[in-house]
Amino acid sequence: MDDYLPPATPGGENARGDRRADHGPLLVWAIRTVEEFSDDILAAWAERNRLHAAAAGNIATAASRAALRAFMDRIDAAQLPIPTTQWLGRTTIAGASIAALTRASLGHHL
Repeated sequence: MDDYLPPATPGGENARGDRRADHGPLLVWAIRTVEEFSDDILAAWAERNRLHAAAAGNIATAASRAALRAFMDRIDAAQLPIPTTQWLGRTTIAGASIAALTRASLGHHL
């Protein structure tokens, strides 16, 4: 951000009465942020959609249940955090991602 915004004022950013002078640099910063990260954002969105489509198409089988169990056992053994996501303002398990990685169905239970 320091490359695009002017240095902070001694009295603080709200010390000036006219804040419209800050809009130009902020707009430049926002545009450059979008330009620099848009490819990554679009790639992440495409991967999310791919994982969700894969998870939705999975069918529960004994093999997929074993893969899910092995995945969770590795997380438990290494004391890794369970993959989570934000859903409706709450943290919840990333079921679609886990299902896509293990080929388990979304309704699989351990």
